[in-house]
Amino acid sequence: MLKLFISMAALFLGVGSSVFAQIEGKVYIDANGNGICDAGERGLKGVCVQDGLNVVKTTDDGHFILPGHKDTRFVTLTVPDGYQASTSHYLSFDGTGKKYELGICKTSVDTGNGYSFVQITDTETSLYGDWIDNLKEYVKTNPTAFIIHTGDICYEAHQDFHGRYLRSVDLGVPTYYCVGNHDLRAGKYGEELWQSHFGPSWYSFDVGNVHYVVTPMLGGDHAPSYRRSDIIRWLKNDLAQTDKGKRIVLFNHDLWFWGDDLLFKDKNGEQIDFADYNLDAMIYGHWHNHYYKQLKSGLHTYCSSTPDKGGIDHGTSCFRIYNADTKGKLSSATRYTYIDGILTSAYPAEGETVSVPDGKMTVRINAYRTISDAKKVTASVERNGRLVSTVTLMPETDWGWSGAVRVSGGKQRLLVTAEFEDGTRLTKRVDYTVTKQPLSVIATSDVWAGLRGNAAHNQLVNDSVSLPLQTNWIQNVGSNIYMCSPIVAQNKVFIGTIDDDKAKKCYVKAYDATTGHLCWTFVTSNSIKNTIAYEDGRIFASDASGMLYAIDAEKGTACWQTQLPVSLLPLLDEGLAVADGVVYAGHAKGTCAVQAVDGKILWQNKA
Repeated sequence: MLKLFISMAALFLGVGSSVFAQIEGKVYIDANGNGICDAGERGLKGVCVQDGLNVVKTTDDGHFILPGHKDTRFVTLTVPDGYQASTSHYLSFDGTGKKYELGICKTSVDTGNGYSFVQITDTETSLYGDWIDNLKEYVKTNPTAFIIHTGDICYEAHQDFHGRYLRSVDLGVPTYYCVGNHDLRAGKYGEELWQSHFGPSWYSFDVGNVHYVVTPMLGGDHAPSYRRSDIIRWLKNDLAQTDKGKRIVLFNHDLWFWGDDLLFKDKNGEQIDFADYNLDAMIYGHWHNHYYKQLKSGLHTYCSSTPDKGGIDHGTSCFRIYNADTKGKLSSATRYTYIDGILTSAYPAEGETVSVPDGKMTVRINAYRTISDAKKVTASVERNGRLVSTVTLMPETDWGWSGAVRVSGGKQRLLVTAEFEDGTRLTKRVDYTVTKQPLSVIATSDVWAGLRGNAAHNQLVNDSVSLPLQTNWIQNVGSNIYMCSPIVAQNKVFIGTIDDDKAKKCYVKAYDATTGHLCWTFVTSNSIKNTIAYEDGRIFASDASGMLYAIDAEKGTACWQTQLPVSLLPLLDEGLAVADGVVYAGHAKGTCAVQAVDGKILWQNKA
């Protein structure tokens, strides 16, 4: 009996050692890019390689030995700065004891003076669309270090489509993927299908002074085989091998950190505190809207919506561009899709009669193209076929350009030209008439207190209108406007703006209704996504982070502000209403009635 027990123990020990057999291989410079380690192609020292748990660095000649573990499915390299995978950053592990040779080659993008990359997310499609051509042309026209898809490719046909047509070789730059909740499909385990197309569920790579870490959604339509503790253990090993001077940027389908700390932990006490590392930003999708917020911990968080169908909040279709400076600090810009080239004149409009008493007309032009920035916009005035004057316009926002041009009275034509970085040139002709007769404009005592005039959204206007209408004044507010409807009170026009790139240009602004002169600017902590309202000398607005403001309509100063009891996500993109001294704002269980005079919450929805 004892002999049998010893024999069985030896048998199981043998099985265990074969399952956990060492994994050997090499990281090499793939000089000819054929994905094969040919004779004479040298290895590269100090490159991290991982098996899903353990992380080691290559030796002087590029060789590595990993201990392996019971769940090893891939052998994956951390692509070092200045390189890209020649064919793939991973190889499937088959347990046969073969050598795993991972090739890399020099990247064509110089990261020494900073670089950019592109985020797409929540594409959820198996159909080829113009947005894909937009993306391909953008990265072809603008040097791009990589593309990251932050999850939710979605169902089986969608994953097959992306696996066939939206990989690095198809898009022309290294392209990486995150696991989203809808990417977890039926099978032996939730991520089985996804891994058959896109490889390991977690991995990392270096570009410039940043260590980028890709992590999977923790749950979804079907249960994954991995647990939170698996990711934590690998993260500790990965970050232990990372240069302490590098910034860390996390990619995931959802936001991990909702509180004041940077703890990522499981129910059994396994945890990693990213406050111990140089975590700078987390980039995610999932919520189908555009949102930037810096948390109390200092972490910069960026959420993007879809590039093909817009947001759940009616947000525009876009992909997000990130720019990293020489130190790895990020900034971002949303890039709207489906726009081959737009050049329009906001002022003067076609056929309009404009009043220019002093002979200097401010031209306001919108110019935009998905794949390339406008670098120069000019406007020339022609009268009777002769050039009168020309001005080079200055950019005001990502769309708007303006400049003052000399005009004389009578009929004339404006010729506008926009030149883009990719060499595209657009032109626009606008015929209009100039009168030097000043417009007769009087101050208004009328009140248009909110969307469609009042809290019930049913205000009627009994004034008569004489056609044709003439523009009295036009202003660029210095940021973009989303679903905020302008309101009028105290002879002022009020408007709210958005900035989903860095939340630095989020305003409520007031303009003199007679002259258009800026009366005041009130800075909010985040984007004003929807309607604002007026009552009893105060402007009321709520921003995307749930901050509710009461602003003195005359002075532009805060009467009070209060944080509504809404969660960090989903963001607050609903408007508000005010009636009889009560402001109604927020959403879901954070919907509140707030006393207009002092910001006291009267009641909160508990349903």
